[in-house]
Amino acid sequence: MYFPKGVVGMTDFNNSNMKKKIKVNMHLTEKCNYDCRYCFAHFGEHMKLKKEDWMKIIDNCADSGSVYEINFAGGEPMLLPYLHELAEYVNKKGMSCSLITNGSMLTEEWIKKYAGLFRTIGISVDSFSAETARETGRCTCRGEVQSAERTADSIRKIKYWHPEVKIKMNTVVNRLNRNEIPAIFMESENLRIDRWKLLKMAYFNDGCHNNAELAVTDDEYNNFVKNNLRVFGVSDVSDDKVRYETECGTEVVAEKEIKGGYYMIDAGGYLVDDTYNDSYTRVINCLTEPLNEGIDKLTLYEDVYYSRYKAV
Repeated sequence: MYFPKGVVGMTDFNNSNMKKKIKVNMHLTEKCNYDCRYCFAHFGEHMKLKKEDWMKIIDNCADSGSVYEINFAGGEPMLLPYLHELAEYVNKKGMSCSLITNGSMLTEEWIKKYAGLFRTIGISVDSFSAETARETGRCTCRGEVQSAERTADSIRKIKYWHPEVKIKMNTVVNRLNRNEIPAIFMESENLRIDRWKLLKMAYFNDGCHNNAELAVTDDEYNNFVKNNLRVFGVSDVSDDKVRYETECGTEVVAEKEIKGGYYMIDAGGYLVDDTYNDSYTRVINCLTEPLNEGIDKLTLYEDVYYSRYKAV
C-alpha cells in the first residue's frame, strides 16, 4: 500500500517520535453488550485475537520505546475475562494502562480487585436520560440501560477504593442528545470527574455501518459545549478552544475533530489509519511488524493529537 508523504503534520511528527512518547488505543474486541447507533468501532472482519496475541502486541509497544500508555477500548473491553491480566502485563512492561468502558460491568467486587491497575478509567455516558440512552442504542438487547444513579455510584466506589485512579467521562454529541445538559446532574450529585471529553460524533461509513442520521452540525455541537460549560461557571467559550479548566476541578476537553488524532490498533491487531476515507485503512499487522514502522507510515495530525494529550 502506498502512503503519501507531505500530509499535514505527518512528517514533522514522525521525525519527533524519538523525543515524544505516545498513547495507543487498543481496541481489544468489537463485541459489545450495547448497540450504540453512532459507534465507529467496526473495523472489518479481521481475525479475533487471543490473550497471548495481545501480549505479543503489548511487547511490540514496549519494545518500540515510543509508547508510554495503552488505553484498552472496544467494543466493550470488560467482556474479555482476561482484561485484568493484560492490564497487569502492561504495568509489568513499564507502561501505564487506562480503560474506556460503558460502565455496565463495573461491580464493586471488580472495582476493589482490579480498578487500581489502571491510571485512568473512562466511562462512556452520552446521556443521563434512560429514554435517550435507549433511542441511541446504549442499552442491552432487552432495553436495559445504565442508570444515572448507578454510573454515579460506580464513580464514587472507584474514588473510594482507589483514590489515585483518575476518572474520565466520554460524551458523544449526536442528534439525540444535542439539547441535553448532563452537567446539571453532575453538579447536583457533586460528581467530580477529572476529565470530561465532549466529542462531536464522527461520521463513519464502511459500506455496512453508516451513522449519518445521527450527525450534528458544528453550531449544534458548539451550543452543547457552551450550555454545559456554563453550568460549571465557564462563560469564556470559544468555538476553536479545546481545553477548559473549571472551578470544580474537572478538565473539559471539547473534541470537534478526531480524525487523524489517535493511534489505534483494531480488534485484529492492525494499526489503522482513519484519514484516507470514511472507514479505516490497515497500516501494519502489529503481531508481525514493528510498531515503529507503522508509526512512520501512519498519517497523524500533531496539533489534533496534542490538543488532548500532553507531550511526554
